[in-house]
Amino acid sequence: MIRIRVGTVPLLVAAVVAMLAAGLPARADWRDTVKVLRIGVVVGANPIQRLKQLEPFRRRISAKAGLPVEFVPAVGYSSLIDAHTTGRIDYAIYGAAAYGAASALCGCIEPLAAPAAADGSLSYRAVIVVRADAAVRAIDDLKGKSLILGRPGATAGDLVPIAELAAAGLEPASFFSRIRHADGPKAAIGTVLAGLGDAAVAWEPDDAGRGPLAGLAAAADVAGPAVRIVWRSRPIAHGPHAVSKRLPQPLKDRLRSALLRLKSLDRTAYDAVERYFAGGFSGVTEDAYRPMVEVFAPAATAPATAPPAAVGPDNG
Repeated sequence: MIRIRVGTVPLLVAAVVAMLAAGLPARADWRDTVKVLRIGVVVGANPIQRLKQLEPFRRRISAKAGLPVEFVPAVGYSSLIDAHTTGRIDYAIYGAAAYGAASALCGCIEPLAAPAAADGSLSYRAVIVVRADAAVRAIDDLKGKSLILGRPGATAGDLVPIAELAAAGLEPASFFSRIRHADGPKAAIGTVLAGLGDAAVAWEPDDAGRGPLAGLAAAADVAGPAVRIVWRSRPIAHGPHAVSKRLPQPLKDRLRSALLRLKSLDRTAYDAVERYFAGGFSGVTEDAYRPMVEVFAPAATAPATAPPAAVGPDNG
């Protein structure tokens, strides 16, 4: 029989409690390293107005994260990327191309969620179109012909098609007889329909239900049958909300959960932060942005390689 002196019981209990406590992480440990969540956002020409519009989103994220939240305004995507990749902000709201540039630059960020379109789609594609009555049937048939791109630095209208064609062995500068830019997909397609170019770059939603011609008609304000698609890019994911990988996982989980439930629980906050897509946030992974990272990987030497601050859904 084991005898325990009465006076030793409190000591044993205290020792057991201490051992158990040592094996459990403190609930607020991660808050010891993150005192304030700094969110970078491109504010455009009127920063005061934009930050005021974003206030419902700031309050919501602060409540769900259990931390004070501060906005760090950026004049454009280049400064946003610089702030994130150098650790001056913890969280950033990106366009697809800007995220690709930032990720290629440091590999130190990860996406949490991205907004879905009203139909639930999370991506779109760059396309090359020709007149419906043209003899061109495939991209190879465009060798020696002219190509009309969208705005310089646009995601679907410039960066993606140039990079993907080059990766496929069709170096655009030598493959096409002439390449020039237009003011977006509407102007590019209009140039081709007017007979002043052979092919144009545009975009289509990544949703077979609506169809590529319907997407082109919406993007370019032309009747679908007037043009025919001869090339499509890989899916281009909508721009994500992304965080620094160094953030504690419990905080990242809280932020992701807050975004996924934002539209259903606080529509005012959702509309404040998301001005283009009405489908709510969906979870995304780094794989969804691999095509955009590959666009920038060869030239990821400085934030200056980032695209201009075009934030619309077509980026044409």
